[in-house]
Amino acid sequence: MILSDIENQECWIFNYKPTLKNLIYPDFFISKLKSFIKDKTIPLNLMLIGNSGYGKLTLLRCILKECFNIEIEQFKPHYKFQHILTFETFFFIDFMYYKNSDFKDIVLFIKSTASKTFIQFNENPTPKLIIFKNIHMLSNNYIASLTAVIKSTLDNCLFICLSNLFIQSLTPYFTIFRIPYLDEKVFKTNINKILKKNKIFLKNTNLTHPKMYKAYKDTFYNFKNTLLWIQYQTTNDGKKSKSMMPIKKKMIASLLNFILSETHKMNSKKEIKHLEQVDNYIVGLIGCGIEPREILKYSLNMLLNMKMIEPNKKLEIIKMISTADKELLNVEKKYFPLKKMFINLAILFK
Repeated sequence: MILSDIENQECWIFNYKPTLKNLIYPDFFISKLKSFIKDKTIPLNLMLIGNSGYGKLTLLRCILKECFNIEIEQFKPHYKFQHILTFETFFFIDFMYYKNSDFKDIVLFIKSTASKTFIQFNENPTPKLIIFKNIHMLSNNYIASLTAVIKSTLDNCLFICLSNLFIQSLTPYFTIFRIPYLDEKVFKTNINKILKKNKIFLKNTNLTHPKMYKAYKDTFYNFKNTLLWIQYQTTNDGKKSKSMMPIKKKMIASLLNFILSETHKMNSKKEIKHLEQVDNYIVGLIGCGIEPREILKYSLNMLLNMKMIEPNKKLEIIKMISTADKELLNVEKKYFPLKKMFINLAILFK
């Protein structure tokens, strides 16, 4: 989505440009990361593990910039495999947007790429780096296949994996970085810096540090969602604003990601306990002034545009959202039909 200059000025959350100097993590974690890439190289395969919103993609951006001076925005679809993004000898594969039938192409692509000692683009040979995002969304069989491919191509490729969950079979071949959440003191310090930079003063809002940290905990320490919530609360100020729509969409997208991926591979007991927390997301969205029918509208649009979802499941999604839309007309507490719908979505993708 391309925002106008006015929207970008108002939606300050979209202006963040991560660097190793402005990352919002505890000092011990930053030190460990800097030590790992101290020579501006990735010496070993790297796995970044953290829940949604912990900053895996942000860390990746910093590493690519620091080690290779490239931006993710420079990646373009591969000439043959449109679902694989490339830039010179760097390849980016996001399993969120894949159909099962695409996996064979990915394996063949990796094998083909790794069969070459190097790929020459400039005067000097450039290392080959393959990046996997949302690897935790793969089935156990696909993870086993991918592990075998990575094991057989270690001599000619480097890999970076971004995952919400620990992938046991890959651990022998990767250096693991578990991204921590922020304790209340570190959270407050960094929030103050962000608010000060954007000329936002808490005394002019109804927000307090405890209230913001509670929002952080309620979203399972999803810092990205918390910033979206703070941005919405401080900028919208209860008024309707067209420029708030990108934030609304991102908040709804975060809820969908929580529903579709966070329950993956959980046992039934943990899954039920986890899904009970969907209340926090829905109440938070409605509390920010997002209309229930807006949540349905944008959820439907995002889900129907995901390649990974089979046509028969898309038909089920349309039925679910249509049912929820009708139920919203007949209930006072709007979050009940929404909660029912999102839990049914999670069951559909289990």
